[in-house]
Amino acid sequence: PANYFFMNNSNNILFLQKKIKEFQQGRRAESYAELKEYIKNYPRDSVARYNLALMAENLGLINESKDLYKKTIRSD
Repeated sequence: PANYFFMNNSNNILFLQKKIKEFQQGRRAESYAELKEYIKNYPRDSVARYNLALMAENLGLINESKDLYKKTIRSD
């Protein structure tokens, strides 16, 4: 489908890159929360969801990260 992959929008790519960079620079909780909110608006964005799963794992949110990884696998 045409709307399958939302990351082709350059604004979405820049947003994701910014959240990853902020997470790496120590704004971990804020970046995670903002990316989680983004996923609510773009639920089929598997690249962003995968990165959210990585963030959850790094924050010790193991059950949430497992759920996100499973959703990412099912959506691809």
